[in-house]
Amino acid sequence: MDLTKSNSEKNFKVRLFNFWLMCFLFLFYPKAGFSASTAVSVSISFIGQKTVKQTEDTHFQLGMYNMKMGLYDHAIAEFQEVLKLNPAHGAAHCQMGAVYRLKNMLNESADAYQHALTVPITGNSYGVANLCLGMIYSSQGKFQVAEQYAEKAVELMPEVANSYCELGNVYTRRGKFDLAIAQYQKALQLDQDLAEAYHGLGYIRLKRKQAEKALEAYLEAVTREPYNQAFHYNLATVYRRLNRMKEARGQMRYFQETKAYQDTIQRQRKESQKDPKNVLLHAQLAETHLSVSNIDEAIKAYQTAITLQPSFVIGHSNLGTIYTQQGEFEKAIDAFQKVIQLDKSPAEPYLKLGWIYARQQKYDLAESYLLQASQRNPKLMLARQGLGEIYIQQGNLEGAIDSYVKLVEVHPTESHAWLRLGVLRISVNQPSKAIESFKKVIEIDSESADAYNNLAWLYADLQINLDQAVGLAKKAVELAPTSSNFDTLAYVYYQHKEYPQAEEAIKRAIKISPDNQKYNEMLKKIQSGQPKGINE
Repeated sequence: MDLTKSNSEKNFKVRLFNFWLMCFLFLFYPKAGFSASTAVSVSISFIGQKTVKQTEDTHFQLGMYNMKMGLYDHAIAEFQEVLKLNPAHGAAHCQMGAVYRLKNMLNESADAYQHALTVPITGNSYGVANLCLGMIYSSQGKFQVAEQYAEKAVELMPEVANSYCELGNVYTRRGKFDLAIAQYQKALQLDQDLAEAYHGLGYIRLKRKQAEKALEAYLEAVTREPYNQAFHYNLATVYRRLNRMKEARGQMRYFQETKAYQDTIQRQRKESQKDPKNVLLHAQLAETHLSVSNIDEAIKAYQTAITLQPSFVIGHSNLGTIYTQQGEFEKAIDAFQKVIQLDKSPAEPYLKLGWIYARQQKYDLAESYLLQASQRNPKLMLARQGLGEIYIQQGNLEGAIDSYVKLVEVHPTESHAWLRLGVLRISVNQPSKAIESFKKVIEIDSESADAYNNLAWLYADLQINLDQAVGLAKKAVELAPTSSNFDTLAYVYYQHKEYPQAEEAIKRAIKISPDNQKYNEMLKKIQSGQPKGINE
């Protein structure tokens, strides 16, 4: 089976207009400022109080807004209102074409763009219309006609990389490979990240049996557009031509995954078009994007949902989580604050705000929100843990201990909390309670190397239970043979006056971490037989 033919040609036949095609005309119109409650339609009962131009602009902006929200039928209705008022409105004709294309109504889309070419030019409406007509006719297999429109688009929009890329695509479909290469190269001079241009170059090079050069181009395309199934399919083809079967199989797996993802997206978008104001459908779409880590598209889907329904708590909350993971903390704060405005009862938004403020070292704010989270849900472990860590940063060790004590009261089998509590109790000179904490950890988790290590060190430092300390330190090394655990073992042996064993252990630590000055100093002390100051 010729993978290149079946999928590369399909990729040229079925095109998705990039979002920039819908947004070109924003260059010439101010952004819409309508709330979701007024987005679907607007009464023109006040037309007597407005100029026709103002009403025209109002409908146009609502059309753009509804198109962005996926309310395609409402968008068409708004653009039709514009054209009733001003049949020569080139931008409205172009946007009608874009909406019909999004609805996969190609003939209606082509008609709208053709109308745009019969009225006075608005901004770059002629260029956009020619470019889109070239794409439509190319997808319908009318390559000669498509070539004429694509060439006109380049003439009218010489600064737009996509114009050259589309002309390159048409030349490719007509077998004019040298001309196509020149167009792709011009496109990449204007936009180095235009994945489709790299893909076109890869297609031609593979056709010319230049597999290595095709591989370079396809890799560039996949890097810039990792969710395009055809790119992965054709990259697999190149690897097969080069007899690199392991990479070919890997790309075929990516192809299958991206195909399943794109199929799901298309199905969900069709469902959303049937019920465009159903915010749960937009949320499902966002989750699908998140499942493949397509963060930008997930954010867009959630933003659409909360724009359609500003009271959609789940949308705000999930946006806040995404922004937090991306390190966009101010946006995350805004999202979680909106959640709290809508519903003050859940603890989670307070917890997340507390975590963000802690990351920003705004400890007073962090403490406030974490306390509120704990009040709303006393069993919320992360709130108590967060408070404990904040108090540590502020030097309030007693407050930190209090937080961890309350945590283990509610979650008595949380071994990490007991371990942290033990370390804190050492810091405030509560060795007996620290010993209890470390024993509790071992009781809960018999594989906790840190608990064995810390308890061994504490026994050695207190010079008590030294035989038991040796066994604990050996167990820690057995579970985790790290340099710090060998250091503890050496210290325990030294306190037990078993100097050869102590020297052997510290040498093991030095072998793992040869630049650690403390370990080298301890070796000297062991070798000199100094009884004091080992752990100072």
